[in-house]
Amino acid sequence: MIKSTPDNTFFNQVTDILVVTEFRSSKELKQLVKLTTAAFSKGIALEFLFVVPEKKLPDMLPAFKGINYICWGDFNFVGALKNEKLKSFAAYHSFDAMICLCWEMDKNVLKFTNSLKIKYRIGYDRESLPKFDLAFSLKEKSEEELIKLTVKYLKQL
Repeated sequence: MIKSTPDNTFFNQVTDILVVTEFRSSKELKQLVKLTTAAFSKGIALEFLFVVPEKKLPDMLPAFKGINYICWGDFNFVGALKNEKLKSFAAYHSFDAMICLCWEMDKNVLKFTNSLKIKYRIGYDRESLPKFDLAFSLKEKSEEELIKLTVKYLKQL
């Protein structure tokens, strides 16, 4: 059993969270940002990294503060990052936690997220994904359920 006092939970000490997920549409992006922001509204800074499964980023992607994109074209043929904006992002950001909402993850994107300064990694418990510090076994992908479970268990740590 996990015990902690309400004021001393890990959740109350978290100030920065990176959310990594696939980009499917502008509408889904806005819904996910709204859902996540509502779940972590208590003074927590959220950054989003949307994985676009294409060689090049499409035109007209939603541009908001805290929204970042990564695509296959951001890496060279040996998997090294060549996008200067993402290199700067990696160099100057650190996070208390990363929540990976990806059901599958490209090896280059995984390499990039592993290079980031992150204290605690959270995601789905799946063979195709890395071992996270806190992982949830769900029968099917549910971003809403993963976020709900994350909040629940972070409040207990």
